[in-house]
Amino acid sequence: MDIKIPFVTVREMLNYKPREYAQRVTCPVLVVVAGDDGVNPPDQGIALFESLTSAAKQLHVEKAAGHYDMYHGQHFESSVGKQIDWFREHV
Repeated sequence: MDIKIPFVTVREMLNYKPREYAQRVTCPVLVVVAGDDGVNPPDQGIALFESLTSAAKQLHVEKAAGHYDMYHGQHFESSVGKQIDWFREHV
């Protein structure tokens, strides 16, 4: 596979440290994770959640959902319902 990625993109990817940025977040946060995600492993989302310093943080793990399952069907309905409830409470 012949893929060319601009150096600036590689540099930004290497400098991207979401857990460090999460430690600075103090506003309410909802983190939604697909429990069987093969693209973004659930452990990464959970670690991000644990790094948050917000007093009003909430984690929703959509069990048995793969990465693309979050965009349709029962997992979509469940996770969007959770997000709507969260927005009603915090916005």
